[in-house]
Amino acid sequence: MHYLQYILDDSNKKYPVIAHYPRIAKEEILLRFACDYWVKDHKVYEQTLTEIDGMIYSIYVQHNPEEQVVEKGIVFEPNWKGVKLEFRHFHPDWTQYPILQEQKHFSAQDVLLSLLAELHVIQGRCWQKQSTEVDENRKKYVIYVSPYEG
Repeated sequence: MHYLQYILDDSNKKYPVIAHYPRIAKEEILLRFACDYWVKDHKVYEQTLTEIDGMIYSIYVQHNPEEQVVEKGIVFEPNWKGVKLEFRHFHPDWTQYPILQEQKHFSAQDVLLSLLAELHVIQGRCWQKQSTEVDENRKKYVIYVSPYEG
């Protein structure tokens, strides 16, 4: 097992650790390194950089007050193993983004490939990735996509 920490990217506050995971699988660290945003409790953080120091993995984040947590509830699903992935339709003028597709995977590698891909075919249409997120409240990874105009 490995150690992951989220650090507030704020030199005035001397870069405090705001969350840590002392026993986390390397596969989950890979997924989290691939995400632009991190949702924790009632805040949205934007990833600024990542760092590896031996067996300590760090993700530096800044609170993004412009982004709001719409679904405030925390999800508990103790009987399901695997990784959940959700695709949402992004539009810059919207505050809520409709779900296009939900997936359940048993392989973190499959989810990582999706997080890294730029284009996705969903419901017979091509969509372009805008951003990615790990949502700890809802226990899933999210890819925000817009219709591909290429």
